[in-house]
Amino acid sequence: MKKKSIYSLVLLTGLLTNGLSVLPSMHLSAENESIDISSMENLQVWFDATDLNLNNNDNVSIWNNKANYTLDGVSSSATQVDAARQPKYLKNGSINGLPTVRFSNSSFLDFGGNNGFYLDDLTIFAVVKVDSVSTHQELFSHLADAPFDHNWFFNIEDASFNYGWGYNSGVGSTSYYQAKIPLSDNTPYILCGTRDDGKASSYVNGWLESTFKGKVNDSSNDRFVIGGKSNETINGEVGEILVFDKSLSKSQFELVEKYLENKWNVSNDNDALLKDITINNESIKGYYPATM
Repeated sequence: MKKKSIYSLVLLTGLLTNGLSVLPSMHLSAENESIDISSMENLQVWFDATDLNLNNNDNVSIWNNKANYTLDGVSSSATQVDAARQPKYLKNGSINGLPTVRFSNSSFLDFGGNNGFYLDDLTIFAVVKVDSVSTHQELFSHLADAPFDHNWFFNIEDASFNYGWGYNSGVGSTSYYQAKIPLSDNTPYILCGTRDDGKASSYVNGWLESTFKGKVNDSSNDRFVIGGKSNETINGEVGEILVFDKSLSKSQFELVEKYLENKWNVSNDNDALLKDITINNESIKGYYPATM
């Protein structure tokens, strides 16, 4: 049974290698408090499949951003004018039976054009279930053309959740700062990435799995997509995406996580597993018990 503390420490020791941390796995388990997500400050993006008013298996040409956004460059919706590349609406999706948006066969939605808003600090949540996690699939990324100084990438690849960004000083090649957390096929997840002054954390179903840090560009020519352009779209279902333009406090993080867990019935109650975590291209092993 999960403890009802604000934070449940699940492992007493961690690993630290070259400044890269595989942390004691920590689960955010808020009390059952009601929360009005729309009233939270700094919420810039909020896509919720349960708001779509479509018939089952209809094409999704527009997905409205229902956040009360305040930043320049944020769009009111994500769109796709090419019917052949529009995802599908599933009225009874496979994540708790709620509506989801099904991406496949190079379908994707554009959000913000080629120069969407740029974020320094951030918190991103996504509820997703992917058919196979082995191939490179873009979930919700803010990508850039050469020199590939991505504001962030939020991908599935190498059987992992890959969150991070690219940095280019204008001289030499791009440096990529990222953590890859192992995932399983056809399994619903709440994925989260945060960044605060270049310090980042990756979470899976509320469990803090890794931290890393790196330099962040001041601006870039980034492009938003839900799904992925070309052949890099996800093959699976997306239920909800939220983006805050800050690293949420512990209490705020807990409340959003609990909201998503309760709504989508996604939680991590598995036994401990030995995982190979890849942080900035360095492989580190760590135990991640899910209960205590």
